[in-house]
Amino acid sequence: MSASYDLFCRWKHVQKIQSDNAGALALGVSRATVSLWKQGKNAEIHYIERMAVDIGDSPEMWSAVVMAERSNSEDEKAAWRRIAQKLATVAMALCLFVGTALPRDVQAMPQAGNASHDIHYAK
Repeated sequence: MSASYDLFCRWKHVQKIQSDNAGALALGVSRATVSLWKQGKNAEIHYIERMAVDIGDSPEMWSAVVMAERSNSEDEKAAWRRIAQKLATVAMALCLFVGTALPRDVQAMPQAGNASHDIHYAK
């Protein structure tokens, strides 16, 4: 199974699509194309980018993973894997930075008017 098919399965889940056939139609590819992804072939980069964006993942990271799978030499595969790992690390660091930049006292606001009143039931 290729990274393309892994991404496709994640994309189907987010899109609430049940079958590969329905997913292929929604993505604009043939069932045979999805079958090739399942057998280890990889999607074209514009499909990788679209699926990654649709599920909220980094298209750059997924593209690097796909390029690593496509590479013929071990050195090239290793280079693409390092690039993918660095991109994933940068994305995680950005998420942590944004999370820590939020105010510390963020809390849910109680409903105004109902917070201090008792509930009375009619008999």
